[in-house]
Amino acid sequence: MTVTVPAGAPRGPAAIAIVLADAWKRFLDDNGRQSFSIPASAPGRYYRATENGCTCAAQKYQPWQACKHVLAVQLQLELDKEVIAF
Repeated sequence: MTVTVPAGAPRGPAAIAIVLADAWKRFLDDNGRQSFSIPASAPGRYYRATENGCTCAAQKYQPWQACKHVLAVQLQLELDKEVIAF
């Protein structure tokens, strides 16, 4: 199984660390869309992230570039597909 981050993604290593930590919660909204609650670096804080956006400051101030939380969600969703296909 191979899951990669985009070659130019400076936040790729941090996204991989988030996936490996497995410390988030997964939610489904009424339409069946998934979102994740990901712990922030500061204790007691969480960010809500989907594969397209996040509530963190990095995403707010640089919306053209995926934050580490969005990259982590994208990686996790790809891993989920691999596990299901297996």
